[in-house]
Amino acid sequence: DVAYMVDDMFMSGRQGKGKPNLFSKLMEEAKKDLYEGCSDFTRLSFIIKLLHIKSYNRITNRAFNQFVELISATFPHADIPKSYTEAKNVLSEVGLGYETIHVCKFDCALFWGEHANKSHCPECETSRWKVEKGRKKIPHKVLRYFPIIPRLQRISVSKEQSADARWHKEKRVAEANVMRHPAGGEA
Repeated sequence: DVAYMVDDMFMSGRQGKGKPNLFSKLMEEAKKDLYEGCSDFTRLSFIIKLLHIKSYNRITNRAFNQFVELISATFPHADIPKSYTEAKNVLSEVGLGYETIHVCKFDCALFWGEHANKSHCPECETSRWKVEKGRKKIPHKVLRYFPIIPRLQRISVSKEQSADARWHKEKRVAEANVMRHPAGGEA
């Protein structure tokens, strides 16, 4: 059931409509200097690196916010986001974001579409939320959905990437007893 729901999300193209300038925004953001004279990082590459470190080391949002505040205070001339939310918004604005979808504790169903506002699983009736008194509701599991359509659109916008995507069909040369690409094999 979950696999069919994910396929439905991929096919529906919920993202990407009404956002024709995402590629130009992405390219513009990718060319922005972190600070004047910086040749090692662009603003976007620095934000991605920060978020990678946060994710890889399981740094909390609160600790990340304190970390970027310290960096911003130390390097006031650098164009650095002031919080985790601001960093995520930069990625989302250029089409590199994701959607979070809550999942049943036992992977029965997604709380998406017609089940988006339900508090119990439609299959097994298990609560969607962890029981923690006095705190905000925390879901048992979260699926991070990276929409495919905007990513495919970005591939087809660039002439170089479009040519690379078509290479397999247009320029691949098959020679007998020579395997230069996995598609050249018998399987």
